[in-house]
Amino acid sequence: MYSAKNGGTARAEMHADLLSAFSHPARLLILNAIRMREVNVGELCEICGLSQSAISQHLARLRKQGVVKTRRIHQMIFYRLASRDVERLLVVLGEIPGAGGGAPIDRRSSDLDRK
Repeated sequence: MYSAKNGGTARAEMHADLLSAFSHPARLLILNAIRMREVNVGELCEICGLSQSAISQHLARLRKQGVVKTRRIHQMIFYRLASRDVERLLVVLGEIPGAGGGAPIDRRSSDLDRK
């Protein structure tokens, strides 16, 4: 997937930046809250149990990374996921068991080794 020979370094950096946007529990709470519908900051404060300033800082990071988009109606700003790819990534994260859980990887038969 990543190889310096085929320009994969830039792609790896882009993916690392994207994953860093997901690397805070509050941001994961926010992303899961907006997965099903658009939500404003006030609703996110109630859902996540965080202050408005904390929510706003996390949303700024998510917007900078292109993970969420906004829609303004008068004074109110609503947040939503930026793409189906972001939604798919959240679904995959939700399917991963806790740390150390899950079946071990059999490297001999792994599709990952063949790509």
